[in-house]
Amino acid sequence: MIKGIFLGMCMALFAVSLIVVLSGVSGNLGPNIITGQAIGEGGWMGIGVVGLVLSFIIGLFITLRIRKSYGSA
Repeated sequence: MIKGIFLGMCMALFAVSLIVVLSGVSGNLGPNIITGQAIGEGGWMGIGVVGLVLSFIIGLFITLRIRKSYGSA
């Protein structure tokens, strides 16, 4: 059950990071009310790419662990 929760969190982080990266590439990403100009478009893109890669790797690891525990049917 815990593995499923972590897998769901990785999938959600992957989706949000993908949206941030695609928004940055299309030019729709700009400063917001909370951060202002402290974190620019490049900063958000960097955070998005790091989140995208880490969530993919961790999600893949969890998926392989789940498949191993149930056997390869």
